[in-house]
Amino acid sequence: MFFVISQAFAISATVSPGDDLGSVVSSLGPGDTITFSGGTFELTDTLRISDAVGEASNPIRLVAGNNGAVLKAIEGDTVLVLQNSQHVVIENLIFEGGELWETEGGGGVVIQNSTDITFQKNRVRKVRGDLLRLGGDTANLLIADNDLGPSSAGTGVYVGCGDASCWMSDSELTHNLVHDTGSPEQGRSGIYLEDGCQGNSIVENTVYNTTSLGVRVESTQLGDHNTIEGNAIWNTESHGIEVLGEAVVRNNVVFETGGNGI
Repeated sequence: MFFVISQAFAISATVSPGDDLGSVVSSLGPGDTITFSGGTFELTDTLRISDAVGEASNPIRLVAGNNGAVLKAIEGDTVLVLQNSQHVVIENLIFEGGELWETEGGGGVVIQNSTDITFQKNRVRKVRGDLLRLGGDTANLLIADNDLGPSSAGTGVYVGCGDASCWMSDSELTHNLVHDTGSPEQGRSGIYLEDGCQGNSIVENTVYNTTSLGVRVESTQLGDHNTIEGNAIWNTESHGIEVLGEAVVRNNVVFETGGNGI
């Protein structure tokens, strides 16, 4: 493990497989950068990051080094949980489940009760549960350029709560590759926004090989409309796009669906 402390007291740390990641991420602040060196980080428990608060001009960054890095949940738990945090960037990392991911284990990445989070250029693969779950109240998230799939029993991106007790607002999901979700016994969608999610954009994503819907958005509960635009969706077990609330839907390409296109 290698640390550099700048004059402004931000910490730059490079971590390697075998290091105590829990200690490293326990007290992150504005400008801190954690770089994961190449190799596989075998996690015996979920890596949890709580109350990590950066600044708009000085975010906290979790990034991979030049040779890439894999965070692997060898005990079958969810790989990463980020909660109660602001202005955090997670970039160029690979998150995956254990060897028995097809029959047991948790999800990939959970972002909960957080704002101004950037999750981009990551790979989430080979997990049992949801590949990316955006839970609690979240806002101003950028989910971009990620490769999400496969999951044996989970949704690609699952957002909000089923009873509208929490929701995501003013966020963007763009240029993601979402694929191979669920199984014939566990039908799951590509991107699913629950009741209350509002003011979000689902733009120019590619969604295919889902065992349920491609994209589904429910009611905004009188909030700002959601936008579904410029996506390519195919080979879904059910409808390509399903809309149950206020939304703008335009310029999508949808084909080879098990139900209606839109």
